[in-house]
Amino acid sequence: MKNNIKFYFFGAGPIIEEHIKSFKGEKGVELFAILSRTKSKAIKLQKKYKIKFIYNSFENLKKNKIKKVAVIGVSILSSLEVCKKIFQFFDYCLIEKPPGYNYKESLKILKLSKKYNVKVYVALNRRCYPSTDQLRKLLKKDRGNRIINIIDHENIDLQKNKPIKVINNWMYANSIH
Repeated sequence: MKNNIKFYFFGAGPIIEEHIKSFKGEKGVELFAILSRTKSKAIKLQKKYKIKFIYNSFENLKKNKIKKVAVIGVSILSSLEVCKKIFQFFDYCLIEKPPGYNYKESLKILKLSKKYNVKVYVALNRRCYPSTDQLRKLLKKDRGNRIINIIDHENIDLQKNKPIKVINNWMYANSIH
């Protein structure tokens, strides 16, 4: 594992787990570290996927010559602050969409990436399809021949648990599917 690219995961929710699954077992990849504000979630993922380290803070990060990739899957409103803390330590960063809660914040993230010369990519991980969920419910009820048409990007009414900043910018935050 000496020459493997080390992957660091920021966040420990369902999105990060999907990213961990996609990188696990890939040649040249080492699931190296995870950092989350919810330590119990990080511990669970560490054990399940045999991630080498759990980091308790951003201060543990170091600049060195080892190729490193940050996979960022934190809440939308935390993205910019997390990027500020980690860009200087990584060669590549994969940020779960959206990169910031609005266009202005995404430009700040872009400017930071240029300042630290880190290559940043936006992940379009799809873990939840409300229209697909609707379709599944309809299919469970009816086993006969059918044509079902659902026209829906995503039901904004289902997003009421999100912060108002995110809801007010929902078309930006969630329109790049």
